[in-house]
Amino acid sequence: MSAAIDNIIAEGDESAVMIQKVIRGRQGRRSEYLLKKRAAVKKAHDQSANVQIHGISRGSHGRNKVSDARSQELAAIRIQALQRGRSGRYCMARKAGDVVLTQSMIKSGLKCHGRHPITLRHAYLQLELAGMGLKSIDTLQSYCHIMYLNLSDNAIESLEVLSKLPTILDLNARRNNLTKCLDFSPPRCSAANAWSMGHTALGSMLVNADLSDNSISRMGDLSHHPFLETLILGKNAISSIEGIQTLKFLQVLDLSNNNLTFIGGLDNLRIRELNLCGNQIQTLHGLESIETLCVLDVSNNKIACLAPLRHCKNLSHLDVRRNDISLIRQVEFLRDLQWLRTLIMMENRASSKPYYRYCVIRTLPSLLCLDRTTVSTEEQILAANLFEDEGGDVESRKRVFEKFFPNERFKNFSPTFCNSEDDIDMTQVERDDNKLEKALRSKRLHTPKEMMKFILTEGLVNATENETGVHLY
Repeated sequence: MSAAIDNIIAEGDESAVMIQKVIRGRQGRRSEYLLKKRAAVKKAHDQSANVQIHGISRGSHGRNKVSDARSQELAAIRIQALQRGRSGRYCMARKAGDVVLTQSMIKSGLKCHGRHPITLRHAYLQLELAGMGLKSIDTLQSYCHIMYLNLSDNAIESLEVLSKLPTILDLNARRNNLTKCLDFSPPRCSAANAWSMGHTALGSMLVNADLSDNSISRMGDLSHHPFLETLILGKNAISSIEGIQTLKFLQVLDLSNNNLTFIGGLDNLRIRELNLCGNQIQTLHGLESIETLCVLDVSNNKIACLAPLRHCKNLSHLDVRRNDISLIRQVEFLRDLQWLRTLIMMENRASSKPYYRYCVIRTLPSLLCLDRTTVSTEEQILAANLFEDEGGDVESRKRVFEKFFPNERFKNFSPTFCNSEDDIDMTQVERDDNKLEKALRSKRLHTPKEMMKFILTEGLVNATENETGVHLY
């Protein structure tokens, strides 16, 4: 009986345990579901809140960012407008040549800091002001230490302010509106100002000057620049050479592309390089006294005779292209120039004649370059054969032929040149030169027209007439 009761109690306990498990499972699942649901709701609420917060933040930040960008854009537009206005006004002033030199321009162009050789102070020695459209350079008067000055490509009309810069050595003022040649004169010590200005009145120390491509019509007196060594006045309107007789240090003179018709005013100068191309020069008289002349360019003129060049014993480079030289025998006047190495005579009537090159090479055996082409050994031999001179290979070929063909007669099939040009009467040329020199020394001839008239009326052989009119030798 007791065993049955124990079984019933055990089964009841098991049933109770099962019922409790079922109940706990339902409640656990319910509670777990509720917990998950609450967590999901909270997460969604937090996400929505974050989204709202981020939206508000992004909206305010974006609005602030857009506002800042807009203000910056407006500021940039205003700055660009101001800059364009300044640049435009500067460009317009630059094109019109109305730019006024300022201290900022000078400071930006200063170069080459070193010790000044005269004042022994440290300073900027070089100033670059090229291509700025400057018309006035009066601000430069306080920069007395400048030694190298570049004023090219401007609209400057006068250089008088440079009298305040006594230590300038190199001046570049090409492509401006200058009408006077070096119209500035630094004060120079004299008996009158020795006590008051003797320590600063050094006078001009200018060595190199480039005033090419301006509107200069007259050179004027340049004696106040006694140390000039290089003077470049090409592409101007100069009609006569004057004012440089006292420049004893002058070595390079460029007067190309001017209105020169006569060479004068070069007596007793020690010029080494002379450029007179692109003028209207008809005679080379006036070069006889320049014994130091080494390089001469008289291309693109109206020269017909080279006789005056026989006195230039040191000449090494000669350019006479585009002239009126009609006779190849004109090069005979250059026979005694032992240093002549380069000759340019192309684009003359003489250069189109047969055997022109061989004739010149034969007459001037020391040439190394003719018409921009190197003179070869083969050409020298052919020139010697053409004129049957010594130095040809005719005798050598004859000996070789007789060695291998002793029973046959040697024949030279090389053409023999026959010169159809008349011989030049050197005695008459010397006589005419002496007559002309006497007339020049007696100051009877002051202008190119007077010289032309004298030559024609005296009947000198150094005058000829061709298709273009009267030309002087």
